[in-house]
Order: sequence, then C-alpha cells, then structure tokens
Amino acid sequence: MSGNDEDTAPVHPGKVLADELVEFAMSPADFAAALSIPVATAEALLAQRISMTPDLVLRISHYFGTTARFWTDLQNVYDLHIAKGKYGAAIAAQIKPLPARPLPTAGEPEAASTPSN
Repeated sequence: MSGNDEDTAPVHPGKVLADELVEFAMSPADFAAALSIPVATAEALLAQRISMTPDLVLRISHYFGTTARFWTDLQNVYDLHIAKGKYGAAIAAQIKPLPARPLPTAGEPEAASTPSN
C-alpha cells in the first residue's frame, strides 16, 4: 500500500450510519421515526442502496449534532470514487488535458492580463 487516500475505498454514508445505530442499539424504524422519514428510506440508506439527499443530510446532521458538510463530503467522496471506477478510464481516453501553463518563478511577477475592448 502506498498510503495514498485514493488507494482506500471510501465508505458509503449509510454504512457509517448503520454502525452508529448499532452503537446506540437503535433500529432502522426508530431511526426513521427520529428523522421523520419513511422506514423504507432509512432502510435503503442504511443498506447503501440510496445516496444521501440534501434533505436527509440536514435531518441527519441535526439529529447527530454534526455539520451538514460532514455528510455531504462523505457522500461526494464515495460518489466520485464510484464514478472514477466506472468512467475514469473512458474519460481519460476521450479527453485530452489542457496543456499546463508554466508557473512563475520566485521573484517574477505574474503576467498581467489586459482587458479586451
């Protein structure tokens, strides 16, 4: 292992929640009731069959006293990992990267852009 974060598969937020519910000895039905969501939604999220929507993020972050950003970041990192596995190679083969611009060296001012009229 190289220790690179990209080498580690991210965890679905539903798995994180399922682990939390085990610690609290809470059933999916109790969790659903606490969040005022359908039991089927809670079960699907905990089984990692659905993603966290903004509505779920707000409810869960309020319930656990965390930031919404924590849950959206978990979901985004997971989704990006899945997309990279599905589409990354095809995208890399289809799209030519923009050529890199040279970086200014220490002490040199960056070239100023002039507005066009």
